[in-house]
Amino acid sequence: MYFFLSIILLVVSTCMAFQPGEVREVTGLNGSCPIVKFAVEAINKKLGVIRTFCNVSSAYVQTVEGEKWYLDLVLTAPGKKVDLCHVEVWSRPWLIASEALVTTRDPFCVDDASHAKPVVVNINSTEVQKALSFAECKLNNNSDCPVLWKAVSIGQVTSQFLSGTYYNFTDVVWSPTNCSKKTTHSLTPGCVPTKDVTCPACHFGVWEAWMQPMFKLNNNNCTLKPHLLSK
Repeated sequence: MYFFLSIILLVVSTCMAFQPGEVREVTGLNGSCPIVKFAVEAINKKLGVIRTFCNVSSAYVQTVEGEKWYLDLVLTAPGKKVDLCHVEVWSRPWLIASEALVTTRDPFCVDDASHAKPVVVNINSTEVQKALSFAECKLNNNSDCPVLWKAVSIGQVTSQFLSGTYYNFTDVVWSPTNCSKKTTHSLTPGCVPTKDVTCPACHFGVWEAWMQPMFKLNNNNCTLKPHLLSK
């Protein structure tokens, strides 16, 4: 009996160890960091162009079986052209040297580091609408309001290259719809604003990451409260 119990505990603990942890941002990395040095070498080897390290644009790590690193690196290419390169590195230091650090997807570079800066994008683009739909669903789920709310006006949306794409929505105005949460769990084309009631303009960000979860809500100050319906 003790033998079988030990086997069960071993299986459970092993499965739990393989569960992905929370993704967290890491700061302070430089070119002497082993992860960064390996990442630069992997980029150069895969893409066949010798680039030199400038700085780390962004770095995120996730605890898996070891650590999964998501790095955006600013590198200088021949001709002093500045590139922004993305690479994902899996670190398992207990393995042999050739397997301790490996890339988990092909690295790639965009033409210049200006992609790391926010740029204004089309609100009606497919990518932005997907990010908006996620935010609407998330905010409605987090609200204790009995009806679903919809974003009826958006001042501006910018996107930024950040281990995926970060969308920043500003001056967003929300209005309640005719869809009750008792009968409808998410917004549909039939959910339309019902009266001239809005919440104060607010902002939020949606991170469409290459890591799990695919979307994440950030820097949100929008609150959809029931008392707003009585105004």
